[in-house]
Formats: sequence, structure tokens, C-alpha cells
Amino acid sequence: MEIDGNEVTVQAHEVSLRSIVEEIANRGGLVLVLQDPLDERVDVDVQALPLSEALRRILREHSFALQRLDTVAAGRVRVGTLWVLSKGSELAESPTNLREGQRRDLNALDKDETLATLGIALADSNANARVDAVSALADVKSDQAAALLVAAALHDVASSVRAEAVHALGAIDDDARSPALRRALMDPNAQVRQAAISAIENIGGESSAQSLAIALNDADASVRAAAVYALGEIGGETAARLLRAASTDKNSAVRETAIEALK
Repeated sequence: MEIDGNEVTVQAHEVSLRSIVEEIANRGGLVLVLQDPLDERVDVDVQALPLSEALRRILREHSFALQRLDTVAAGRVRVGTLWVLSKGSELAESPTNLREGQRRDLNALDKDETLATLGIALADSNANARVDAVSALADVKSDQAAALLVAAALHDVASSVRAEAVHALGAIDDDARSPALRRALMDPNAQVRQAAISAIENIGGESSAQSLAIALNDADASVRAAAVYALGEIGGETAARLLRAASTDKNSAVRETAIEALK
């Protein structure tokens, strides 16, 4: 397999279709949501085709939807997502229903259909719709839901969506959340950074306290104050050490918060 820019080359003989699609998603920087197990073994010979055309050839017996990377201001992108939908699925027949404003009762869908529905909603041009999708994803307990939340937290163009996704990450138990939250501490938007602090506080523990050292050097005094408060709530030796350092902060509110937390 080779991916050169937007061109895909795949040669495979008797290989699991799922493994081919997973590798394309991994190399292409796509979040993959599978509604179909793709358990058949296939022969594939695709030579230097655009991604969408290559997927049409490879997934010719399956329905799929592809959200392309969309670069917007400040170099940010909404991470691309590839959904492979089960045959006969209502979503497969009309994958853009949410963007057309048709509401679904997510409780009536199974987990895979819920993920596909919310994943499609994350491609909506309306930031409020994406915030709603992120909020709903927080209730879906799966690795794929966590991956979508991480992608939204780190890459969505709207700070409101990133902040909501960061908040949701603090409430789930997933290995990917801690690295994502540490990266969110360096988000260009102060509200997102504060959301990351709150999420890290919610996780707690020595490693969380250590992560907040980044926030104590933030240019925004309100972010530093939020980090100091969170350290006081987390407690422990690392938090105490960082609070002693913050007690000499140039901002009086940060200093006072640190001194009170140490008490």
C-alpha cells in the first residue's frame, strides 16, 4: 500500500477487507467508523487513484460515506471520517439526513448506527450541530466514540466544539484521552484550555497534576488561576510542589489562589 498525497495504490491478495480499510484510514489520517464487519478476504489492485475513487473500487459491495479534510482558518481542519455502513441500512440510503435537519431518536439505534449518525453530524457545517453530536458521543462507550471525541477536541475549527469535546473526554475512561487533554492545554482558545484543565482535574491523580504544569505557564492569568484551583482539588505531592511555585506568580489572584490551596 502507498498513499502519495491524495493518490492511493493498493495491491493485495486474499487479504481481510477490514485490514485494508483500517490501513487506508490510518495512513490517510481518517477516523474510521465501521457498521459492517468487512470480514471477507479480497483481491485488490488499485493503482494511483484518488482516495474517493480507490474506496469506491475497494468497497464496491458496501455502502460508505467519506468526509474529506476541510482546511479552514489558522490551518485547522475538521478531521476526515470514513463510515462503512451495513447493507440495507437507512443511513446507507440517506447518509446526510442529519444535515438536512431530520431528527433521529438515537435510543432506537444500535451502537454502530449511533456512531455512524453522530459521526456524520460532526461533518455538519453548523457548529451548534457539532456541539450536540459531541455531547451525545460522550454517552457512547466505545473506542470509536473516544476517537471521534479526540478528533473533535484537537481539530474542529470551532472553539465551542473543541471545548465541548474536551469536557466530554474528562468524563470517559479511555487511554487516548490524557494525551489529547495535554495537547488541548496548548489550544489557541483560552476557554478550550480551561475546559482541558477541568477535565484533567476530573481525572485526578499525580500524572494529572504533572500535566497541569503546562497551564501554570499560560499567558492568560485566568487559565493559570484555573490550573491552580484544579491542583488544589487534586492534591498530592506533585500538586503541592506546583502550588508553591504558583504562589510567586506575577498575578495577585493566581498567587492568592495558590496560597489558599496550599493551606
